[in-house]
Amino acid sequence: IERLKDKPFSITCSFHFPHSPMVPTEPYYGMYSPEEMQLPVSINDDMSNSPYAGANGRQRLTEYRDKDKIRYMISNYYGLVKEIDDWVGKILETLDRHGLTDNTLVIFTSDHGEMLGSHGMREKNVFYEESAHVPLLVRFPARLRRNTTVNGYVSLIDLFATILDYLEVQEHPSDGKSLRGLIEGTD
Repeated sequence: IERLKDKPFSITCSFHFPHSPMVPTEPYYGMYSPEEMQLPVSINDDMSNSPYAGANGRQRLTEYRDKDKIRYMISNYYGLVKEIDDWVGKILETLDRHGLTDNTLVIFTSDHGEMLGSHGMREKNVFYEESAHVPLLVRFPARLRRNTTVNGYVSLIDLFATILDYLEVQEHPSDGKSLRGLIEGTD
C-alpha cells in the first residue's frame, strides 16, 4: 500500500489459516478458553437421513464427535480468526493513514466455512450451513452506505463483475453478475 499509494493499485492478500492444522501461535493460542466454547448442537447427529453420513471421513474420524477435542479445536479456530482480524485491521489502518480509505474498494471473503464438529464432522466439502456459508464484506466509503446489509444469497462468482462495475471498468464476459444493485437496493 505504501509503495503504490500514489497511483491506482490492486492488492490481493490471502491468509492460509484457519485451515488444518489449527495451530495458532502466541498470543492467539489459548486466547479463548476451550471450556467456554459452545459445542455445535448437531455434534451427535446420527446422520440417519443425510447424504453426508460417510463424508469427510466421518465414520473413522470419531474425534470430531469428542466434545473436549471439539472445544479445543473451536478455541484454536477462534484464535486463528482473531489473528486474521488483527492483520485486516492493520491493512485498513494503513489505508486510513495514507488517506486512501474513501476511494479504496476493500472486499473480505473466504472460500469455505468449517464444520468444527457440527454433525460430527470437520473441514468442508458438504453443503451444510457451517461449511457453505462464508463472510462477504464490501467496503467502499465514497460509494457505499455504511452498515448496509444484503439479506439474500450471493455467489463469489459475482465478485469479478461487481469489482468492474464499482471501478467503472468496461464490462467483461463472465458467469457472474454485479452485486451493485443488491448492495444499493435497486435490484
